[in-house]
Amino acid sequence: MGSQRTWQRQSVLLYAAVGLIAALLLAGCSTLKLETGRLASKSEVTKAERLQSAGRFSQAMDELRQAIERSPDEPPGDLASYRLGILMLHPDNPARDTRQALESFRRVRRMFPDSPYAQTSEVWIHLIRDLHQARQQEATSRQKLSEAREALSRARQDVRNLREQFEAFKRIDLESNSKRVLPDSEQEPDSSSGGQ
Repeated sequence: MGSQRTWQRQSVLLYAAVGLIAALLLAGCSTLKLETGRLASKSEVTKAERLQSAGRFSQAMDELRQAIERSPDEPPGDLASYRLGILMLHPDNPARDTRQALESFRRVRRMFPDSPYAQTSEVWIHLIRDLHQARQQEATSRQKLSEAREALSRARQDVRNLREQFEAFKRIDLESNSKRVLPDSEQEPDSSSGGQ
């Protein structure tokens, strides 16, 4: 009987050890998978930087989006989102889009509040908002300027019309003055009255 209990204990310990090893292997595989994903994401970010330097913006954006997909809520997803925002603002990027840049920076702030890129993303968010407001004010100012120019043009036309009317009245007045008959008191004495 003692040997059967020992054998049962050993079997339980063996199963427990196998289970523990399996759990460790699975945990190790998932950690390995996470690390592999992080390394791939870092590689994509590095590749995107090289592509951007070469002026290949579309391909750089694709690499950054892949890195974000691989690491949506962990580093280097923060760096990839930040770099995508910067790339979307790049003046040479034909697909430049401040709205997408704003969304990338907001993503960094929202998903990675402790990231070293969060504070800089916040600055970019404010700069983009200020730029947007300045553009709106500029559009409003341009509209007001256009309206003021139209009003000025109408006022100038009114002034020309008034000058023309003034000149016409002046001519009429001069013509009527030259044809005007002098009143009796201003007329020369009539020689027929005999000069009493």
